[in-house]
Amino acid sequence: MNKICDHKSVGMLVWQDGKMLMIERMKPPFEFAPPTGHLDGCEDYEEMAKIELFEEAGLTAKSLRLLGKGRKENPCRRIDGSWHYW
Repeated sequence: MNKICDHKSVGMLVWQDGKMLMIERMKPPFEFAPPTGHLDGCEDYEEMAKIELFEEAGLTAKSLRLLGKGRKENPCRRIDGSWHYW
């Protein structure tokens, strides 16, 4: 079953020794990207960032720092997202 887009998401930039963590997407668009994800009803962005980092990279965040906040149009594969691949 396809999920509905909640139009809220988080993304993390994880750095270690001058290198940024990238994950390989398994669904279109097939590319490398920082860990990201929808909030799916969770209103706590910091908690969701920790959850997504663990789900996508198997890492536990020691600390988080907000780098930016706002709205950005972004392609979404979910129903009612900004556009679809199917």
